[in-house]
Amino acid sequence: MTGLLDYIHLSDTGSNHVRLAAHHGVRTTVVWCVTAIKQVVVGLAGAGTTGVWISLVVDLLAFALLLQGAFFGTRITYGGYQR
Repeated sequence: MTGLLDYIHLSDTGSNHVRLAAHHGVRTTVVWCVTAIKQVVVGLAGAGTTGVWISLVVDLLAFALLLQGAFFGTRITYGGYQR
């Protein structure tokens, strides 16, 4: 919720960081959705080998997206974005 409020504030001020904020928000939202769906899929697949592999692959995907989201978030917070 705080991120959405920050995004609205950036949009109103015409800041150059709006694009970074959008990338950050999309990636972190996708991570939340992917991990929630993973819980359902792994729950249906059971505790066997298939469930473990599905969980590993989805966790690696979510981790990569979370790293990207953190990168964009730190660029907004600490500056360094010139366009």
